[in-house]
Amino acid sequence: MKERRRDGRLGREKLSVTQVTLRPGGPVEVVDLSPQGIQVESARPMPPGSRVLVRLAVADQIMTVPAGVLRCAVWAVQPDEGVTYRGSLRFDELCLPFWEEQSRGSHLTNAPP
Repeated sequence: MKERRRDGRLGREKLSVTQVTLRPGGPVEVVDLSPQGIQVESARPMPPGSRVLVRLAVADQIMTVPAGVLRCAVWAVQPDEGVTYRGSLRFDELCLPFWEEQSRGSHLTNAPP
């Protein structure tokens, strides 16, 4: 399968993000992050084409970035936890200062050759 991503990604284990919330939608879990977008898991579906505000909390800073939902699919179904959706969101603007701070010294995954 050909890699379609233009930028490398940082997985959740390498991020210092303490909380991510979508408005509307509520709290989500980060899967990975790039300067152009974020992949998240949620208990609620995210309709492709819809608009959201991504609120990222890091230590004592909060950043809110408008984004569009590119894709969303059922990721897991658990009898006691319900359905988990995984969605890809594209930021309206590049988040380069935030990205540079998060990626400093980290090995990027899915980086293009």
